[in-house]
Amino acid sequence: MPAAAPADPGGGMAAAVPAAAPASVSGGMRYGILVATVIVPFVGIVMGLIYMFGGVPERKSVGKLWLIVGIFAMLFWIGMAGG
Repeated sequence: MPAAAPADPGGGMAAAVPAAAPASVSGGMRYGILVATVIVPFVGIVMGLIYMFGGVPERKSVGKLWLIVGIFAMLFWIGMAGG
């Protein structure tokens, strides 16, 4: 007598497997986040930190750019608010 197959908790649906992060950053994303960083520095600081701690060198360099621009943009906006 064959063994019974284990019950599928997903109701027969295959489990979604997240795709691996792309190794490169598209030009549109690079410049889009850069523009957003100038307007809202918090975006570049957060995205920069996330990308800097990734394992891909190209993503690290883009993360470093976003982080630096975010810090300078924050200092600029603080200076504008104080003046």
